[in-house]
Amino acid sequence: MPEQTSQSKSPNGLPLLLTERLRLVPYGLAPATVEAFCRVTTDPAIYWWREAPYTEQQQTDYFESGALFEDAHRGLGAWAAFARDEDVQLGHVMLQPLDDTGMIEIGWHLLETARGHGYATEAAAALFAYGFDVLNIDPIYAVILPSNETSIQVAKRIGMQPDGEGTYHDDHHLRFRLTRNLHDTQSQD
Repeated sequence: MPEQTSQSKSPNGLPLLLTERLRLVPYGLAPATVEAFCRVTTDPAIYWWREAPYTEQQQTDYFESGALFEDAHRGLGAWAAFARDEDVQLGHVMLQPLDDTGMIEIGWHLLETARGHGYATEAAAALFAYGFDVLNIDPIYAVILPSNETSIQVAKRIGMQPDGEGTYHDDHHLRFRLTRNLHDTQSQD
């Protein structure tokens, strides 16, 4: 399970999560600022599937509207991913409601310079532990565009199983899921 520091919670109550190499900082707790959020969410290399990238003004308005934090009371939200011992941002991860399905979705977005180092896998493992052990969520889903082979490989590497497909976020996605039981079994191996 990732290390949680009780004295380091965001204004919305989400905990700071530490792994061997990462510091997952909930947005709203420095250095996970609106600038850090925009650094990831306006990057066309991350949001390559959008016809036009989000603008910094759109994402600043979204951040400042509080919509990013609307599920924090349930322990859900987004965390900026930093190198554990320095303020080098690597991307961000989230545990959030999946549209209007009642399912909880895990997601990861890494800056290009952070890809290929296992950070998505490590961050996802921390969110799974938090989701299963602290929030008692079971199962946890990921939805991935069929053309996003890199994220599909991450989902498989972290033990997620294919679970069909559907329309999510207004687009066709593959759905993966991981149950607490399967996660616990894989963790023991």
